[in-house]
Amino acid sequence: MRISALLLRIVFIVPVLLAGAGCATHEMNSAIASWQNQPIAEVVREWGTPSEELNVSGKHIFIWNTYDGILAPPSSPRPHDLSASKYCMRLLEADNSGRIISGAWEGSHCPSLFSGWDKW
Repeated sequence: MRISALLLRIVFIVPVLLAGAGCATHEMNSAIASWQNQPIAEVVREWGTPSEELNVSGKHIFIWNTYDGILAPPSSPRPHDLSASKYCMRLLEADNSGRIISGAWEGSHCPSLFSGWDKW
């Protein structure tokens, strides 16, 4: 009897969790996309100084790392075990004129931390 109750819970809970994850992914993708064609200076005013800035193969990349809800300052070391922290990385690429042309994100806690990250 206990096994069937457990299976019943799994059958109902797993789809709800997956749907929630899908919504969170959509929210984060929308937040990143909202900065398309905006000046990087405006993003920096809203999000703070990036944790890292890279020039790779002619691309200017800006990265904001957040650990346990705190934005990592520039040049700070990354935790060795990201699974032990609430981690989120936001990445934006700017063109030569300083406008955002693409972006990405990853992490276990981006959606729970994303409030205020979108342009609109």
